[in-house]
Amino acid sequence: MRTAAMAAVAMCAACAAAMLGGCAGSGGRVDLTQAVTVVPATQPGVGVDVVLTSAHIENGITEIGGLVRRRAGFEGTVPGHVDVVVVDGAGRQVMRLPLEWRPKEIPVAGRREAAFLMR
Repeated sequence: MRTAAMAAVAMCAACAAAMLGGCAGSGGRVDLTQAVTVVPATQPGVGVDVVLTSAHIENGITEIGGLVRRRAGFEGTVPGHVDVVVVDGAGRQVMRLPLEWRPKEIPVAGRREAAFLMR
């Protein structure tokens, strides 16, 4: 199934290794926002943007989260999910996780957005 909105989240090799193997050491917070790139890919005609809001490792737990926002004037249905793709320094895919956004039906009023979170 093709998705309506996807975010490819690319990490450096060290960050991917930390995510896959756990973090040794103090267990403090490691900010990944400089090492993570969100590349929104949407099917033609889908009026949404994918925005990264958090990317960090804290106490051995990796969190990547964001928002799927409706563009101004777009009120159509948005089927699909967000793909979080972790790649190593050479660009090879290490992990791929499909994430559902909540609420599933992105509101057409108010903030016009839904959230996704990987922990």
